Amino acid sequence: MTGRQPKRTRIGALRTLVGFVLLPPTAAFIAVPMYAAAWAAGLLPGGAPLDSADSVIALGSGVAFLAVLVSVFCAIPAVSWLSDRRPLSLERLLLLGAALGNVPFAVIVIMILVQSLWGTPSAADGPYWAGGAVGAAVRILMGAVIGAGSAAVLWFVTIQGNDHWSAETR
Repeated sequence: MTGRQPKRTRIGALRTLVGFVLLPPTAAFIAVPMYAAAWAAGLLPGGAPLDSADSVIALGSGVAFLAVLVSVFCAIPAVSWLSDRRPLSLERLLLLGAALGNVPFAVIVIMILVQSLWGTPSAADGPYWAGGAVGAAVRILMGAVIGAGSAAVLWFVTIQGNDHWSAETR
């Protein structure tokens, strides 16, 4: 690292913790209306409408659960690694978030491909193939928007105005 070592403060550590804790609910709040809009536009042929509170809660909970996994196993290590090498800018975090937002989709597709190679694909795999290239593009776009939106919240809560992360102290 170049320059002087940033001063670590309790408020900076608290802001960092709050920023990472907000990632899963942020992802869920972005995903639910995005999914509803994509389904209403006919872009998710294998999907179901969000016509009840139960379906909204199920989708939001599923996205939040995946966001916890991605945050713990991908985002925290990636942000830590990146911050040791250069100042964290909004642009860098948005790109990182867009990439990490697609990790669950990539893992699901890899699991389907592996299952297809080892045996018979499950009937539940149909929705991932039903939309073809358009379905894949919609899901990739959704992952990128959810990831970038979550990264933006992380940046505003954790980095903006925090001396620990600012470029001036590096």
